[in-house]
Amino acid sequence: MAAGNVTTKIIRQSLEVGEVMAPSFLWILTASNSLVDIPNDQNVNQLVGMLMLRQVSPQAFNQLTETNLLNESLNIWEEIDPHSFQESSSKVDIFALYAFDAAWLLILALQQLCQRNSTNCLSFENTSNCFKARLTAQEDFHKILQTITFIGLTGRVQFHSNTTDRIDDTGVYYVIDNIQPSRMSTNKFQIVEVLQLNGSLQYNTYNSTTAWVTTGNIIRWPGQRNEIPTDYALLRGKTLNITVYISPPFFMQSAFPNIQGNYLVASNETSYDELIECVENRKCEIVMADLAETATRLAKVDFSTSIYDNALRLVV
Repeated sequence: MAAGNVTTKIIRQSLEVGEVMAPSFLWILTASNSLVDIPNDQNVNQLVGMLMLRQVSPQAFNQLTETNLLNESLNIWEEIDPHSFQESSSKVDIFALYAFDAAWLLILALQQLCQRNSTNCLSFENTSNCFKARLTAQEDFHKILQTITFIGLTGRVQFHSNTTDRIDDTGVYYVIDNIQPSRMSTNKFQIVEVLQLNGSLQYNTYNSTTAWVTTGNIIRWPGQRNEIPTDYALLRGKTLNITVYISPPFFMQSAFPNIQGNYLVASNETSYDELIECVENRKCEIVMADLAETATRLAKVDFSTSIYDNALRLVV
């Protein structure tokens, strides 16, 4: 999963290369802020149809959260660092809310631990090694963590000894945004929320499947179509230069007058590694040969599934 800045670089390079985004391909992103610095006036046709998955606060699904605690946290933030302060809680990253609840859980557990044993509740062992340092009363601390429950910024926070996930009615909440042409200008795009996923356990049973729910907004697919794509990227109208490696009995040369195309037969002196280098250096577009997959080769090129007896493959 690429971060937002990395995804932005990938998108920029793809836009420059061309023909690797819409309408030929459907892109699905997990970095919702990756389009912030993308100029949309000249790239709208390549961006339309893109889907972006993002996690949201339970508040978006009207789940019970501690809004007073959130407001108090924002007030403290404004006092300590007004330059980075965000007035709207919607601008606060969802993972920051989860991190806050995790820190608050540890604080409450340490508070109870010190109330029970104030002498060594904050003492540590092996402090000379940061990787081996541990709380002296760690067993008691873990037991307390299993008993604490509270309503946090992300809903109910509660754990159990038999699972590392939060229990009770907590869950994860996602939405899918869709890049669509702007209603105000055909040279601009807009981000429209099209699907929602309520992952709260209270909406699921053991045999149920959590389903995405539409928001009522229609998904615009690549090519500005309303229909779901049902095909792969087409090679129609494109010219491919195929290099064929002579490896009996897989290679048999015959003339077919109705087939148009260009192919090049590699010389007998060409080694398998040279074929890999030819594709890697983009001197060859596609090579057909009985090449074996190795870790070194996979780091340089891609292999198709085998065509014949786990031997003959396309190398791209």
